[in-house]
Order: sequence, then structure tokens, then C-alpha cells
Amino acid sequence: MPKVAILDSTLLMGLPPQITAETGLDALTHAIESYLSGYANQQTREWSISAIRTIFEYLPQAHKNGQNLEARQALAKASFDAGLAFTRTYIGYVHAIAHQLGAFYHVPHGRANAIVLPKVLGVIAQREPRVLAELLTQVFPEKVTGKVDSDAKFLVDMVERLLAELDLPTVVKELKQSDITALADQAIKEAFGVYPVPVVMTRFECEEILRELVPG
Repeated sequence: MPKVAILDSTLLMGLPPQITAETGLDALTHAIESYLSGYANQQTREWSISAIRTIFEYLPQAHKNGQNLEARQALAKASFDAGLAFTRTYIGYVHAIAHQLGAFYHVPHGRANAIVLPKVLGVIAQREPRVLAELLTQVFPEKVTGKVDSDAKFLVDMVERLLAELDLPTVVKELKQSDITALADQAIKEAFGVYPVPVVMTRFECEEILRELVPG
């Protein structure tokens, strides 16, 4: 394993807005799923919190102006921190579903994560809102109301607003209704007993998420 990593943000200056957004959401997903992991500890949570704050602040700036060196450098560090976190804590259902979208339809990984992230967080907000309310408290304490359900929903709303600001899609144009059962089966199989998720999702819940991703 390398002892040193050099984060040279000048290498990112020419990254197009769409790829900037998609890779940024991949890093955000790493950070959020790591924070919510059953394997998380104080150190990994600190990395995750730092990455989440930074991505929300700087990703829109880099998307708008790719030559913003400060934003590029901040995002490089955030991606690194999120990587440190999730390689120790593992991932969750966002990645499990996104992997299937990539395998079935070749949806770019960051884009798939971006589309799925708010849907999975929505399930967690319904079944275990406390963990999302706690995350909001750690990342954006000024937004906290003290009402667990409201705070959990607010965090999901923040992710949805970020996707809209970055012009990211909310559906998978290639997704077919006829594939949903197979996709859900594979996603549940990938995660079951391996990913230390805050709630265990049923196949029905996974299928419901996928149905929401089918174009109107």
C-alpha cells in the first residue's frame, strides 16, 4: 500500500461539468454510506462528515466553473477522505442497486449512485429516521429542528436539491419494467449479509425504488 497520495487538482481542471457532478456524487455516496455503516467508528465518521460538508459547498462551484482551483482542490480532498472512510466501513444499498444499473445498462457509476441515493435515503428516513437526523446534526447543525422525522426528511431534500442544481437525472432512461425483479434480486443478494446497512431492505422496497426510476 502507498504511504503517500498526491492530490493534484490541476489535473481535474478540464473535467466536464457532467463528469464533475457524477464523480462528486459518487464521493458523496461513499461518505454518506460510510457514515451510516454499522462498521463506522469515530475516525471514519470524521472523514465522512468532512467530505459531506465539503462536497455540498464546493461541488456546485466546480460544476459551474471548472477552472475554480480552490473548489477542485477541496473536492479532491473530500473524495480522498470519503475513500478513507468507506474502505474501512464498506458501502450500502445505493451501491448495490447502482452496480446492477451499471451491469444491465452500462449507466456510469457516479450517475447511477446520484439517481439512487435520495431514493435509498428516503427508505431510511421512513424506517430509521434517527440515523439521518443524527447525520444532519453532525454535518449541518444550523439546519436542525430537533424533530427527528423532519430533520431526516430535510437531509433527503438537501440531496435532491443538490442533484437538481447539478442538472443530474432522476430516472434511468434505459430501465425497463420487465427487468425490475431481476435487478432487485441481484441488488438484495449483493448486499445481504455483507453490507453493514442501518436498515435491511426488503425486495419489495428495492423494487419500489426501481419503479420510481423508470421514465414517465
